[in-house]
Amino acid sequence: MTFTELETPRLRLRKFRESDFAAVHSWASDQENLRYMLFDPHTADDTRGFIRFAIAAAEAAPCVNAQYIIEARDSGAVAGGAGLSLSDDMDGGGITQPIFELGWILLRGAQGLGFATEAACELTRFAFDEQHAATVTATCDAENVRSYRVMERLGMRLFPEIKRKRRGSVLLGYAERDELFYAVTREQYYLSH
Repeated sequence: MTFTELETPRLRLRKFRESDFAAVHSWASDQENLRYMLFDPHTADDTRGFIRFAIAAAEAAPCVNAQYIIEARDSGAVAGGAGLSLSDDMDGGGITQPIFELGWILLRGAQGLGFATEAACELTRFAFDEQHAATVTATCDAENVRSYRVMERLGMRLFPEIKRKRRGSVLLGYAERDELFYAVTREQYYLSH
């Protein structure tokens, strides 16, 4: 795929910039904000490295891991980040249409405002309408109610038969945790949107 900036009524999903450091570091270094994430709190160098990665990934041809800044259109304030990437599950097993993985994280002050749902819905639409995805998937910690509610609003369904474990965050003592796997096919998505 080619990196494409996207807009919704309230949000702009755009490329990362070096100048996004303060906002990105705010969410990426906040231990409580990372409670359900798969990465530990970032140092300043970690955050700079991730921003460089996100910028390079957006410029790659093809772009297989698009990382977006979620920005409020009215104020230009950064609300969080989101990613849409080609799934590693495409192993040549007869899959002819792409499967995409979706993820997001918001600054604590931007949570509970519907931004995650709005951004995830636009990225899902983009995957199906413009990238001809067969399926869009997302995962989350089993206790991350807000994230799996977003997945359900997208029309995704839980696959309880897919049992995975994930390493908990430093805040959770790195204990092994249950991971939920959600997915929506193109047909299911269009029936619900």
